[in-house]
Amino acid sequence: MGAQGVHLGQRDVDCSYARARLGPEAIIGITCHDSLTLAQTAASDGADYVAFGSFFPSVTKPEAAPAALDTLSKACKQLNIPLVAIGGINADNGGSLIEAGASMLAVSHGLFGELDQSNVEDIRQQVKQRAEHLTALFTRQVGAGARSSNII
Repeated sequence: MGAQGVHLGQRDVDCSYARARLGPEAIIGITCHDSLTLAQTAASDGADYVAFGSFFPSVTKPEAAPAALDTLSKACKQLNIPLVAIGGINADNGGSLIEAGASMLAVSHGLFGELDQSNVEDIRQQVKQRAEHLTALFTRQVGAGARSSNII
């Protein structure tokens, strides 16, 4: 296949199947929605990270069920693998997720949505500025809940 990793949803193949196909060095992440039980199982099965969400209303997945910040905080205390937050995230609301324990933010519309598409260079510049704003969330200590792995 040549893939360095894969992100698995709950309806996809299980972690052990993906690991057997991709090898021991592959990065495997698993969606856990708002479930600590799913996250604990994923970690036990060898997932390299787990993802929780949707934390905010999402343009990309409007049907996604909401996830609670408390789930992220509890997972931060119980799991020893990186935690990804997803769903409606942008530079204005991402800090609360980092404070709650997110190691990474998965951002789509907050980075690429509603761009002025009049020319390619403007798009590049807009995406770069949005990425810099999101990256800045990780470059400062945002609260007691932030783990050292959050600081780049």
